[in-house]
Amino acid sequence: MNRFIANAKRAGVLIVGLLFLSACSISIDGKNYASVEPKFDIESFFDGQVKAWGIVQNRSGEVVQRFIVDIDGKLEGDLLTLDVVFTYGVGDGPKTRIWEITKTGSNQFVGTAGDIAGPAQGIAHGNAFNFSYEMDLP
Repeated sequence: MNRFIANAKRAGVLIVGLLFLSACSISIDGKNYASVEPKFDIESFFDGQVKAWGIVQNRSGEVVQRFIVDIDGKLEGDLLTLDVVFTYGVGDGPKTRIWEITKTGSNQFVGTAGDIAGPAQGIAHGNAFNFSYEMDLP
């Protein structure tokens, strides 16, 4: 039962994390999350196997993509590599993505992936992580 609770907590944190890992133009005020526990540690969270779920909505709120993501994360020194495989239930998109994420300062990260324009900027705020990047979607 404790393992189930731990996995449920991990899934809940992941869902929140994915909201902030999405490529959207909404910015958050980190002060609202800075003291919220448990602290989200991206390096330990993604070191290993993680399953996630996500959606992409158009400007009118219609779901244009719904997907499941299987992530194989490896932390080697300062480099966190996320090997991501997408399975779509609605819409279509990239089948895979490989993120390389490096810590650049206290709670700050930079990430790159082949299909992402420029570097992604990440910052942890308490139990939230905001990962901001640009990508083209049809």
